[in-house]
Amino acid sequence: MGLFDSLPAPTNQAPLKRNAESLAAPLQDSSDSKKPRGDAAANAAMNGGSGGGPAWGGSLEAASSEDKGSRLTMEDVAVIKTEAGTPSTQGCRLAFFGVFDGHGGSAVARYAAEQLHGCVMAAGLRQEADRLVSAAAAGGAGSLPATNVKQCKAAIAEGFRELDRQVLELSAKEGWQDGCTAVAVWVVGSTCLVANVGDSRCVLARTPQAAPAAAAAAQAASGAVRSPHKLQQRQRTGSNKQQLAGLDTAVQQPAQEPKQSPAPQQQQQKQQPAGEQQEKVEALKAITLTREHKAIFAQERQRIERAGSFVSSDGRLAGRVEVSRAFGDRAFKKLGMSAVPDVQAFQVSARDAFLLLACDGFWGVFSPQDAVEFAQQELVGKGNSVKQTCNRLIHEAIRERGCKDNCTVMLVLLRHVPAAGTHS
Repeated sequence: MGLFDSLPAPTNQAPLKRNAESLAAPLQDSSDSKKPRGDAAANAAMNGGSGGGPAWGGSLEAASSEDKGSRLTMEDVAVIKTEAGTPSTQGCRLAFFGVFDGHGGSAVARYAAEQLHGCVMAAGLRQEADRLVSAAAAGGAGSLPATNVKQCKAAIAEGFRELDRQVLELSAKEGWQDGCTAVAVWVVGSTCLVANVGDSRCVLARTPQAAPAAAAAAQAASGAVRSPHKLQQRQRTGSNKQQLAGLDTAVQQPAQEPKQSPAPQQQQQKQQPAGEQQEKVEALKAITLTREHKAIFAQERQRIERAGSFVSSDGRLAGRVEVSRAFGDRAFKKLGMSAVPDVQAFQVSARDAFLLLACDGFWGVFSPQDAVEFAQQELVGKGNSVKQTCNRLIHEAIRERGCKDNCTVMLVLLRHVPAAGTHS
């Protein structure tokens, strides 16, 4: 069965939206990760020295979908590890997700996808997870110590550097000329860390500050997203607002007309048709957690020129490649190509619904806000699973919006109801 064989017929979607939070404008680069664009509350939670605050006791579910578009080969690789720890780290939540977008071949992308997590663990992430397990055991039942975000960031940055060193050695030995960009996510306890090199992106879907912060209420105890039919049943009992409080959906549910309406309400119904009497629930907000690394951006250009290279008039490093940071690309490493990542961190809260990780082909036809709204509609409005939602996002990107590039998207659902056996 093909990827799209079981999908419903495509519906007319709104045209591509221009997201004010897009990272198309140049940003100051720093491996120590200055604050990305987003709402003030999100930025305030990022890049602290420790992962304090209330512990997130939910669970994770993730899926991905891909399509090679009009290309002859598929050079993207996706990795999902909801249980990415070791025997010594049991008792501390440790998960890893990544999208690796190859260019000029797929050898580097495949190697990076297999080895990045191991490099980061060896660089210090395993040590931090072990510390959290020991501190939790010493603190007694229910104790969850704060994650040392600074150490986690340092481990990620060193892991990226070590992986690139290995890739360059193999490239010289095997004759590889290709490279890959990457966006990767680690969830350590209640802390989420996001790192990237190149133009792959990660976007967080978060309930706006003004709306109720109770994302757990939107999901059943079994972890399934409620279907529209169940939502309508909840609506008849008057409890649907509570069920939708956290995963605030843009889907508008029809209001149920009372059997006996007072006269003022009857007048309002005459002025507004019954089909238009719908409850408006505020949509999730997209927060971009990554920076694009392209040679055309001022800070990247300055770094490249300091390395003795140049950026051509069409914004390409040495006149050849558009991205300025990637694994591999050994022919350009002495010309300013870097594998130093930007790393962001935030505490997962009840306001956070899901993460979207995708390659540049996907983000070429979807703005961050557009992608979040589309996924929200699929998850809540249509009651689709995480995998079905990824399939629909790829279908929309390739078949409806005309993406010609390799296209990969991953959705990580931040459930706020613990799964059986889940460790915080």
